[in-house]
Amino acid sequence: MTRLRTTVQSFDLFDTLIARACITPANLFAELETTQAMPGFARQRMEAEQRLAATGQPFGLDTIYAALRDSGFCDAATAQRLYTAEIEAEFDNAIPIAHNMAAVRDHDLVVSDMYLPASTLRGLLQHVGLRRHVHLFVSNAGKHTGTIWPQLTDQWLLLHHTGDNAHADVAQAQRFGIAARHYTGANPSPTEQFLQTNGLAHTARLVRRLRLANPFQPPSVEAELWEHFVQFNVPLLCLATQAARRQRDTLGLANILFLARDCHFLSELFLTLHPNEPFELIQASRNALAQDPAAFARYLQANGQADGLVCDLVSTGHSWLRHTQTTGLPLAFFTLVYIDNYQYQPFDTTQLLRDGLLRFRFAVRSSEVNTWSLAIELLNTAPHGSTMAIKAVANTFIPAFEPRHELPPSFLTTLQLAQAATVQCLRPQRARVAQELAAISDLTPLISAMVSALSGTDWLNRFASAAICLPTT
Repeated sequence: MTRLRTTVQSFDLFDTLIARACITPANLFAELETTQAMPGFARQRMEAEQRLAATGQPFGLDTIYAALRDSGFCDAATAQRLYTAEIEAEFDNAIPIAHNMAAVRDHDLVVSDMYLPASTLRGLLQHVGLRRHVHLFVSNAGKHTGTIWPQLTDQWLLLHHTGDNAHADVAQAQRFGIAARHYTGANPSPTEQFLQTNGLAHTARLVRRLRLANPFQPPSVEAELWEHFVQFNVPLLCLATQAARRQRDTLGLANILFLARDCHFLSELFLTLHPNEPFELIQASRNALAQDPAAFARYLQANGQADGLVCDLVSTGHSWLRHTQTTGLPLAFFTLVYIDNYQYQPFDTTQLLRDGLLRFRFAVRSSEVNTWSLAIELLNTAPHGSTMAIKAVANTFIPAFEPRHELPPSFLTTLQLAQAATVQCLRPQRARVAQELAAISDLTPLISAMVSALSGTDWLNRFASAAICLPTT
């Protein structure tokens, strides 16, 4: 008589449903070595685990710490303190892999070769937001050796298993007739590897965490937009905050005046990274500058222009050169990307490079970037229409916006969700990210590489063309 079995899916746990913010267990042990002031802990911790694994006998985290104690590395009280600290560090580092978490259904299986107690693993799943009832199976090497699969297939009909290990999660599952999906998304992306290699390890971890948190399912427009925003725009804007600070300090100025719309989110990122440094968000556009230059000059002066650096993401510099010439108002201006090869350039660009009323500075030239497009403007638009004018009302200034935005509401909503997630993830790590950005001696190659990577994405460029993104002031 055929026995009926419940149809379920099966998932690995670490690097499939949950990732570590620090990426690897070795990094977690290194962090514990620092926070717990225990020199040599990381090496001793890994060696103790390797010795136990070599015996072929079952072991858990308590066994590992007993081995550390017995080896003479620490006493019993210290071993207990480190045991507790490791579990707490796992919770502190646990981040959800949203795409796979969303696929879990009630009564699915979670199968893990792991030394942590099952109660801790279930707590970690709950900690990262899993609200499904799942069956949890924990062993030291059940997947690796294949011994777990006959037990599971005897009780359930497995539709498929998803996991990150090519041997334990794929080859061994297939050996027992289980369809297997190899998930590699927890590995650092090329962008994240680039950042890590160039001294921006914490920025790389921020970008990875945001990528894995993508709440939208591919191949939707929203999923693609989120992916491009966090992979290219977030690290570029982190670099931009530091580039603007350096120009401000070099020119001996006190604050930064970020120009909206393009700097709408850059100003928010700046506030997150440097909450004690002054800045203003200025509403500006070519039309607003040209409509009433004298009134706009008063608006700038009211917001600290005399001791501030006006900052943009992308600019030809033309409108600002014309503004200073018209008003006679001296102004310091910085743009991350100077568009020096715009085909409709309406003036002699050499005027920009001679300090007069306008002190014009930039990080990179568009002509010198390997690949250049205006996709950067797509990812950095504000949620409102373009500024039409700045109106003086009583003792303040009120911007008037175009009544509609050229991008669809769903597009803007996705951008706002990605921006909010970025600030939320960055805030606990802001000191580390700010510190490593400040340690980069030459920002130009990194900015150039990120602008080029962002500009070289066909998906973004198609949307940028459709939205008719034109150079800003």
